[in-house]
Amino acid sequence: MHLSGSDLFIILTLDVPFANLGCLFLVPIIFREEVMDVISKNKKNDSSEVILSDNQWAKFLSVIMVFFLTGAMMCALTQDQWRSAKRVSGKDSVAQVKEFSADTGGELQTFFYGGLWVMGLAQGYRLLDWIDERNFHQTVTIIENQASLKKEYPRSGLVPIGMRGSLILTYISDVTWMYVDPDQINGLRQDIRHRLSAMYCKKLKKKTDVEVWHALTRVDSFQLKYNQQEVLLKFSCEDFKTLVI
Repeated sequence: MHLSGSDLFIILTLDVPFANLGCLFLVPIIFREEVMDVISKNKKNDSSEVILSDNQWAKFLSVIMVFFLTGAMMCALTQDQWRSAKRVSGKDSVAQVKEFSADTGGELQTFFYGGLWVMGLAQGYRLLDWIDERNFHQTVTIIENQASLKKEYPRSGLVPIGMRGSLILTYISDVTWMYVDPDQINGLRQDIRHRLSAMYCKKLKKKTDVEVWHALTRVDSFQLKYNQQEVLLKFSCEDFKTLVI
């Protein structure tokens, strides 16, 4: 595996503290005129004091910015973890901070985050959080019981290999990738189960009982820890038709 300089740079700056330190490199660019003014006067051995513009409004905005930024950072460090997956080991887990959006994590942090947003120093970019909330890996095993004969098949026996097949199975595993009305989610999952079982039974003539087992794990480390396997789908086939779901 080839590891380029850009790959190393991404690894080193992936964590937030490193990203914040990297932002400090912009200081010479933002304050280039002031820096060059100081350098030029030092080169001329000019002992006169460098006088920067005394703008009270700018000072006030600077103080306000530091206040909101410090408050938001402290809230992020001290408050309970608010970004948690809705689907963990077969159970629904909601954010620990109640009645506030996951954009902020609480009433106090809402205040500081809102102040930064008004000043144009924060934005609600939730794509990575949306991906992280649904960042699961799923193992699937298909078991056919035909009289006294028992066979096992991989996931490809039920859905095609690829992203589309993975999304179909996650929808009936309580992991939805798009917004679904809460009143319609059970109907949607039941419809997917009916369609999957009907497609699977089209290849079975003899009476066959089918069980689809699965296990989920959060993809948040290099060591995947799958929850206990559970039945995802159960039905019976005969004469190329579905008998029971």
